[in-house]
Amino acid sequence: MSDFKEFENLYSVRFRNKGYKRKRLLAPDREFEFLNFLMRALGENVFVISTGLGMDVYYTSSHDQSVFIEKNLWIFRPETEESDAIALAEVHSGNDVILYFNTVVQSLSGHPQLFLSCCKKLISKFNTTGVETPLNKLLYNCFDEQLNRLSIKDNVPFALKIAQIRSKNEHPFLKSYNTVRHLAEEYLAADHIN
Repeated sequence: MSDFKEFENLYSVRFRNKGYKRKRLLAPDREFEFLNFLMRALGENVFVISTGLGMDVYYTSSHDQSVFIEKNLWIFRPETEESDAIALAEVHSGNDVILYFNTVVQSLSGHPQLFLSCCKKLISKFNTTGVETPLNKLLYNCFDEQLNRLSIKDNVPFALKIAQIRSKNEHPFLKSYNTVRHLAEEYLAADHIN
C-alpha cells in the first residue's frame, strides 16, 4: 500500500497544437530531453507520451505543476515554431487522471489506425521507460487492462494485430507484469477509503 501514497498527488496535463494539425509537439529526441528535465525537476514519477493529437504529461507532485511544465515546454520547442502554436488543453488531478487515461484509450479505439499507432507508441514507451516507478506501474496497468478489455469484450478493429505486436514487441518484464492486474483497482479503492 506504500506505493499509493504518492498517487494522492497524481496529475496530468495535455498539450495540443492549435487548430487541427496532426503534428508532434516535440521531436522524439526533444521529448526525451523534456522528460529528463521534468524528472530532474519533479522526481522519477513523470511519464510523457506524444501522438499526432498532442502530448500528455503524467506526474506526481505536492501541488499542480502545469504552469511550470507549460513554461518550460518552450525550451524544448524548435526556434522556428511560433510561440503560440501550442495550447494547454486539459489538466486533471487525483482519480480524474486515471479516468482521463482510460477515456483516452477508449476514445482512440474508435479510430482504428490512430489506435493502432498509439498502442505501438505506448508499448515502445513502456519498453523504454520500464514499469519500475509507481506511476509507470499504474499507467501500464491501466493501459493493459483497457487493451485486454477492448480486445476481448469490444473486439476493436486490429485486436489481433495489437495482440501480435504485444507478443512480439513487449519486453519480457512487461509480459511478466501483465499477470499483476490489481494496482489501479487498489489505488482507486484506497482513495475511496480515505
